[in-house]
Amino acid sequence: MLSLGINTATNYLGIGLAEDGQIISDFNMTVDQSHNRRLLPGIRYSLDQQGIKLDEIDIIGAVVGPGSFTGLRIALATVKAFGLINKFEFVPISSLDTLVPTIERQGYYLPMLDARRKRVYTALYQGGFTLPSAGRLSYDSAVKVSRLADYLAENIIDENQYIILSGPGAVYYRDKLEEVFAGSKFNYCLTEGYENTGQGGIIARLAYYYYKEGLVKNIREVTPEYLKKPQAEINWQREQKEENEDG
Repeated sequence: MLSLGINTATNYLGIGLAEDGQIISDFNMTVDQSHNRRLLPGIRYSLDQQGIKLDEIDIIGAVVGPGSFTGLRIALATVKAFGLINKFEFVPISSLDTLVPTIERQGYYLPMLDARRKRVYTALYQGGFTLPSAGRLSYDSAVKVSRLADYLAENIIDENQYIILSGPGAVYYRDKLEEVFAGSKFNYCLTEGYENTGQGGIIARLAYYYYKEGLVKNIREVTPEYLKKPQAEINWQREQKEENEDG
């Protein structure tokens, strides 16, 4: 089976192809939030390089959040448009799953994406599993960096296990994390292996295995998982509050 993976959740665009779970194409690039101009040409390029047509794709996996509001909407709108003329299975994937594609090593995994304002998008995973979905211990959340030790205390089972921090959020807040964990009981290490790309191939691979696990959705019913309000909405609400107070 052929699977197509798409990630527009950050300022990196990821497009990948996999055949029966084996990655055959991995296209990643920095786009600076220009996903609307880069996504379709990137998909076309990836397909052409492998001699594959869009109607031959059996599974499409796309990151549905958390991440960039605009980027997430672009990916889902594109896949929904594909669904009008092609038949395929759709698999929604968390952007945090892409930061822990294999969690077979014992311990805990805490991937992070920068959510701004000293917060990160994160979720906790327990090691010893082949797929991130099998090791999940918590839902995706937006957590203040200063509260991460408390967050772990609320979700962790074995305090003696190492915690592996990963993703661009962990790298960006490295110094702050050292402060947060300095006074805690947790042992941790930070890996920088997956922080700098869109992980297109990994998403295509996960899409195949998640499909095998039955984690499919009707693309017409899927919406982005933002976790927090868009900044434009926050600004509008602030303006409305100020106007009401002035009135």
